[in-house]
Amino acid sequence: MKKTFTLVFISCFIVAQAQFVNHLTYLGYYTKGHIDTVLASQNIPTGIFQLNYDVKVYRVLYNTVDWDSMQTTASGLLCVPVNPACKVGIVSYQHGTTLQKNQAPSYLAGNEWFVALVAASLGYDAMEPDYLGLGDGPGFHPYQHAHTEATATIDMIRAAKELVDTMGATYNDQLFLLGYSQGGHATMAAHQLIYSN
Repeated sequence: MKKTFTLVFISCFIVAQAQFVNHLTYLGYYTKGHIDTVLASQNIPTGIFQLNYDVKVYRVLYNTVDWDSMQTTASGLLCVPVNPACKVGIVSYQHGTTLQKNQAPSYLAGNEWFVALVAASLGYDAMEPDYLGLGDGPGFHPYQHAHTEATATIDMIRAAKELVDTMGATYNDQLFLLGYSQGGHATMAAHQLIYSN
């Protein structure tokens, strides 16, 4: 008697959503009055901005890739408005040249970190990526390396999106990219990568 064996192959395709957030550190709560004090310390006149919200501030360590497309982490500053009236737009500000790891925006150092603070108080989910190798990111910083500036920026935005829905500051489909100095280069690189994909 001939025996017949039937092999059944079952293919399971599991689509897992990428996890961008690695670690979140709460850095503080800034009232509108505190934000005015920060601005005054930067010689910006009080009342120049129409501040609408208090802001919660975080350092985000997130997953991204390096210049060789290998997995790594980078850090950045995330500022979230408290109890916004509706879904808010996203602002990503790319900072200028920074030479020391602890002078990156997520360390609330230098003279650009408060840009995200003000943007959040105006009513945006605002962030500033530190770029690779700055802040809490490992290794060295590949200065003006367009691809890693772009991926660090885009992956910071993705990490922020993972977080803000749980913080009560849900986002809409508006995205604003801006930067100064090296940040201008990073902004154009991120813009190019977004539109090429």
